[in-house]
Amino acid sequence: MTSGQSLAEVYDAEQFRATGKELIDVLADHLRNLQHKKGKKVYPNHAPEDELQFWQEDLEQKSNPIQTLTTLLNQSQQTQHPRYMGHQTAVPAPISALTGLVTNLVNNSTGVYEMGPVSNAMERVITDFTAKKSGL
Repeated sequence: MTSGQSLAEVYDAEQFRATGKELIDVLADHLRNLQHKKGKKVYPNHAPEDELQFWQEDLEQKSNPIQTLTTLLNQSQQTQHPRYMGHQTAVPAPISALTGLVTNLVNNSTGVYEMGPVSNAMERVITDFTAKKSGL
């Protein structure tokens, strides 16, 4: 929520829809460009102090979240790039990103059942599945 925004504006469904469609287009274009190796390096290789300075200046200048997210994509390590060799983290599939969108919006926790009845049940299903596959 930015200063001056009402709660109704923050949760405006049509604004969310429009921004979401625009963001999905940006992400899909980003994936397509990576797969075709169009102007993307796997790793931007900026010194930490340069990266910090870049973001301090960039965030002061931008008010459009799509511009900020596009910059974030371009400044990041490109784990979906065909030349990415792997490192310490797994490469997320696009469907995982969409799942993250849903789970972040509902923000249900597995800490207590009342805050996440679905996530608690799903966690049990997944751990039981994993245990069975592991022979436990």
